[in-house]
Amino acid sequence: MDNSISASDYLRFQINRQVKRLFKGFIVTIEDLKIRGNITDEDYILYRKRILDSGNECIREIEQDMDKVL
Repeated sequence: MDNSISASDYLRFQINRQVKRLFKGFIVTIEDLKIRGNITDEDYILYRKRILDSGNECIREIEQDMDKVL
């Protein structure tokens, strides 16, 4: 059985992984700000939601673009 994956599947996986790593880094940053008292719990929740929404939207748009060219 061949366990290899296609180049497009590999590319999709890597792009998704890197985008998720980027927005997880942003979440760690706002967690640090919350711990230090620079933002309120309410602000943390709002910023976290915005980061996750933006990251997920970015992934969706990249996948749509990849569907057009791959």
